[in-house]
Amino acid sequence: MTVPRLGAMTMSITREAILTILPSLSNKGKTRAARRARKPTQDNWIKAPRGKWLKCSYAKCGFEWQYFGGHHWAECPACHCVTKVAVARRIIKSR
Repeated sequence: MTVPRLGAMTMSITREAILTILPSLSNKGKTRAARRARKPTQDNWIKAPRGKWLKCSYAKCGFEWQYFGGHHWAECPACHCVTKVAVARRIIKSR
């Protein structure tokens, strides 16, 4: 006894059907910026000013103060002489 054979079911798959199944094959869709992995967002904490303790390099002065500027040079509030921040920090660390 022979089993009747069902006709081979051929499905014509269109290009659009393939691209909906496999979206990585299409050039369209999400942009590169939308596909890239993103870091998780961080809390926006308020940044407090960070001061540096400086000591005046003038021998007769020696005043110590906290400096909040972001420059390389600082002016002593007592004697108004200008010193480099790196040198003034080195003086206060050497105590």
